[in-house]
Amino acid sequence: MNRGMHTALWLVPLILLCLSGLTGCGGTAGDTTASTDTGSAPAREQHFIFNNGAEPEYLDPGKATGSPGIRLINQLFEGLTTLDPKTLEPLPGMAERWDIDEAGTTWTFHLRANAKWSDGSPLTADDFRRSWLRVLNPATGAKYATQLYLIEGAEARHQGGSEDAVGITVIDDHTLQVRLRGPAPYFLELLAFTTYMPVPAEPIAAHGDAWTQADTIIGNGPFVLAEWAERERIVLVPNEHYHGRDSIRLERITALPHENIESVYQQYLSGAVHWINSVPASKIAEVKRHPDFYTAPFLASYYYRFNCTVAPFNDVRVRRALTMAIDRQYLVDNVTALGEIPATAFTPPMAQYQPPNGLGYDPEGAKKLLAEVRSEGVTIDTVEILFNDRDTHRKIAEAIAQMWRETLGIEVAARGAEWKSYMKSMDQLDYQIVRSSWVGDYSDPYTFLSCFRTDDGNNRTGWTDPAYDTALDASQLIQDPAKRAAAYTELEQRLLAGQPIAPIYVAINKGLKKPFVRGLHQNIRDLLYCRSVYLED
Repeated sequence: MNRGMHTALWLVPLILLCLSGLTGCGGTAGDTTASTDTGSAPAREQHFIFNNGAEPEYLDPGKATGSPGIRLINQLFEGLTTLDPKTLEPLPGMAERWDIDEAGTTWTFHLRANAKWSDGSPLTADDFRRSWLRVLNPATGAKYATQLYLIEGAEARHQGGSEDAVGITVIDDHTLQVRLRGPAPYFLELLAFTTYMPVPAEPIAAHGDAWTQADTIIGNGPFVLAEWAERERIVLVPNEHYHGRDSIRLERITALPHENIESVYQQYLSGAVHWINSVPASKIAEVKRHPDFYTAPFLASYYYRFNCTVAPFNDVRVRRALTMAIDRQYLVDNVTALGEIPATAFTPPMAQYQPPNGLGYDPEGAKKLLAEVRSEGVTIDTVEILFNDRDTHRKIAEAIAQMWRETLGIEVAARGAEWKSYMKSMDQLDYQIVRSSWVGDYSDPYTFLSCFRTDDGNNRTGWTDPAYDTALDASQLIQDPAKRAAAYTELEQRLLAGQPIAPIYVAINKGLKKPFVRGLHQNIRDLLYCRSVYLED
């Protein structure tokens, strides 16, 4: 997830991973029950207020890729499975149970008898089939359509083939059968991701892209959208038709779309906000002393993308020189300073996978390489770094800009943009170098490595390598875990050789949470699940 990104227990030190953008909220069954009220004090109002970081680009599960949208979609919709808010273990969602054949490729899901949309109408197996085919329809423009490529015939459909060949079969209203190209140990976890969530047919047919407005949206998750005041707030209230309605404690959720982290921090200190998952870079020392401050492992990578379609970044030597001139250790020690891990590879370490080493800090090597490029008449005197306008991203950009000036003699401009504009520039390759992060969508390196497939909507670099694409597809058919990990290592080595990105660090989950907010867990993907959050003194 551009995180969204995007989960395993791989890393006590933090070798778990996935990027700066989401936060876990929700609880296990053990903490969904509040303590008994003795009557000594009035009950706290069940109104949870948090900062969502930005105005969401989409509330459409089939189109969302950024954390601000995905965080809210996880409250408004639910897939066949959902995730435990603490461990991220797959749990029954709209499907109450499932079967799998001996080959591990045919799954049969049995939907709940009381599965409903938020307007009270029945939710059926065909709703899932139709929603997934919508994602695969090229006309939809779903950037996450490749998430469905595990399904037999899905890739061919996305490239203009027939729907009839896609391995999704409706047995009856409450039974859905899915045929995969090969065994996928993370499939149940992936089914909880937004792209696999159902969307309603009638509002989409009637309103097009505007179907997600407060007066037209229909979901199937624990909450419904009550109000969307752009740039001010998004308000959610419980879905009375949700199958787990009786366990929901919150009566109201307010998500604020504020990008100014300094202002958000002051709101937290004043008590106006109950939870924030980002802290101002200028207040790191102060924040670390605050009793509400927390850090936890995060399945996320922080990196820079190069626009490989424009000069001089279409020359891999330029990309490599810029990467070699970044002092990552300095950045995590002096700029971010919260325990991030310097990284020269894109994929964070996971269970059974240790990423290969990429280019480390080598200023002399960077000078030599760029001198070679310049000797051939290539001009590289001025570059621009684009970032979504937060103080941490700005400080990192300014620090890297200074490194490139001093080491390579390049003038660098650091330009901030609000979230939607920043996302649009990335999508349209309207940038030179852009700040990025990726949070893993499930516990497998494929969720990282698949981003740089040629036709993946999350590539956003213009880099293409047919051999990489072929090897990526082949990796999904490998059943032996050790051989699969070896295939991932070769893929990452090929990615790092192409250098469409400059890895910087493995991110860390951090924030501030009021002590009366219960059932909110800092899981390794920083996912927010409010279905079991409640407020209690």
